[in-house]
Amino acid sequence: MVSEEQYLEAIRRIDDIHIIDPSVEIIDGKEIKAELLYSNRMLTILEKVEPNSSFELKLAAKCQHMSRYGVFRVEPCQWIKRVITNGELR
Repeated sequence: MVSEEQYLEAIRRIDDIHIIDPSVEIIDGKEIKAELLYSNRMLTILEKVEPNSSFELKLAAKCQHMSRYGVFRVEPCQWIKRVITNGELR
């Protein structure tokens, strides 16, 4: 079981990783890192759906896309073209 102190420290560490995201969005004229914005939105939604959720579930919501910016992703059209042309499924 996670204590409130552990939860708050984990949130701080997760946010430290989210702010490394090179992608930004503009919200109310201010730049915010895309991953940080997404994780905050997911936590807000969880708290609306399940106000009494555990710290563990809140952490899962907060970090589900952690460092996703570091994972190379191919645009769907490029991927489909490669599959058709080369038979690649990667």
